[in-house]
Amino acid sequence: YYLHEGDACTNHLNLLYLTFKAFLAEQLPIKQIKCVYELRLMHLEGQGMHSFSCVKCDEKQLTHFDARLGGLLCASCAAKWKVDRKVSGTLVYTVQYVATAPLAKLYHFALKEDALIEFEKVTGRFMEQYVDKKFKSLEILSSLA
Repeated sequence: YYLHEGDACTNHLNLLYLTFKAFLAEQLPIKQIKCVYELRLMHLEGQGMHSFSCVKCDEKQLTHFDARLGGLLCASCAAKWKVDRKVSGTLVYTVQYVATAPLAKLYHFALKEDALIEFEKVTGRFMEQYVDKKFKSLEILSSLA
């Protein structure tokens, strides 16, 4: 979808390779691997989630998420924009980590079940908002599950 023949895509290939390694290691839930892969791929494409400050006012204390607005918001802007999807501090940290961790350390964290469920919902909603097609590499990962 995003790549075309002849494109330089070293980071994309490295991400896919490390994702397969994480899958084969069987140490993380497949749902977590899928979410990490999707979010990081979006960042590589320049369409990553706005996650280090409020998408509307640059406040650093983030408490809500809205896919339409492109990411995380502070409580004040969430009230102003009528955003009711509250998120945990764990989710905020996880999204920030996925955006900035070196590729080699991308799959070196575990989430508790409740945090994984929240991460999956937020990532899924973000992907629905910004991607209108399916990634071939993601289809391959899903078929292995």
